[in-house]
Amino acid sequence: MRVSLMRLRLLVAASCLAAAGLSPAALYAEARTAAALTPEAVWEAIDAAKDGDTVVLPAGNAVWSKGWNTGHGAKMKAITIQGAGIDKTVIGDDRSEARDATSESSRMLALGGADIICMPIMGDLRADRFSPGPPIFNESRWKAILRTRAIDNQVCMVVARNDVQGSCIINRQGEVLAWNEGDREFTCAVLPADDDRRMRNGTELREVTFLLRRPHLYCRFTDPENLGSLRPIADGAAAADGGKR
Repeated sequence: MRVSLMRLRLLVAASCLAAAGLSPAALYAEARTAAALTPEAVWEAIDAAKDGDTVVLPAGNAVWSKGWNTGHGAKMKAITIQGAGIDKTVIGDDRSEARDATSESSRMLALGGADIICMPIMGDLRADRFSPGPPIFNESRWKAILRTRAIDNQVCMVVARNDVQGSCIINRQGEVLAWNEGDREFTCAVLPADDDRRMRNGTELREVTFLLRRPHLYCRFTDPENLGSLRPIADGAAAADGGKR
């Protein structure tokens, strides 16, 4: 009778967990905080995690280089990876340092037929101060950049900026439909299904604009003579220049 009673209790406990949508493993779930916001520390926490665990990333800003996951095979785990909160844990790749890729990325997406571009972005150096010192967000230039991208490509821009302030929704006419000053969790706007695509002589403006492109001339952009600061330099030249380039 004692064994039967114990079995009955276990069955009742399992039934309660199932009714609550929980697995028995969820009772033993742990929160594992990465020691630092580095690939090595995060992978260490992931490797130690079990199904149901939460890997917590510390607050901070970090830039991870290409290949950060090299040597880590695919591991199927039912875990949650959670940051410290909105705008608290920010990880970018080393190609996002320039932070001005909106022009090329939005054009490529529009050429592929996109009507709405959802763009999470760290910012844009052109919307920053033009003098030495810590960053100062320039709202007017930021809006000018994004409105230009929307008009040029005839797309709607849904932009989520890391600092929240400046997150916005812009229609293809360049009108700012919603703007976040950094005091709201969400930025919302209604985009009508028929948003009056701009027409020119009976033809959609985007089609006219794209016809003005000259892809056969773009190879000049990759010519070593036109790479500017991207041009590779010899080690000796770099040393003579003091590493300034």
